[in-house]
Amino acid sequence: MNSLKESQYRLALARGYVEEAEQLARNSLWRASASSAQPAVENAAKAVIALFRPIVKTHDLGDHLIDLIQEHKLDEETSLNVEQLALCTSRLGFREHILTDYGDELTLTSPWEIYTRERAESALTIAKEALALAQEIVSRTETKQKGESREV
Repeated sequence: MNSLKESQYRLALARGYVEEAEQLARNSLWRASASSAQPAVENAAKAVIALFRPIVKTHDLGDHLIDLIQEHKLDEETSLNVEQLALCTSRLGFREHILTDYGDELTLTSPWEIYTRERAESALTIAKEALALAQEIVSRTETKQKGESREV
């Protein structure tokens, strides 16, 4: 698959999950909203990774994003955005994925007890930020790649 097509696909997934999380939040379905926000962040990160390398099958993507900065000598603005996206993945990553589905099995706290309005809204805010960052990174990288191909 073409890396740009893969990135666009992942952005479409992230947008869909954000829209779904917003709709669920409007209906006060807090656990479900947070559960949709998590893959929005994951797919936003994968959209960026796909621009540079094949996507890895993992929920922990922060280190993979940070590696891109050094490996591909990203400009300062893109590097800052990638770092912010990595932070989003650490805040709403694999642990959150487990909590939204299973709750906290150590304390026997169900997901519906964990996900209050505030926590779900926080997850949605992180998902929106991740999507915006990924869209900016993909757009900037696309523009740069098109400019380089014209120079040849």
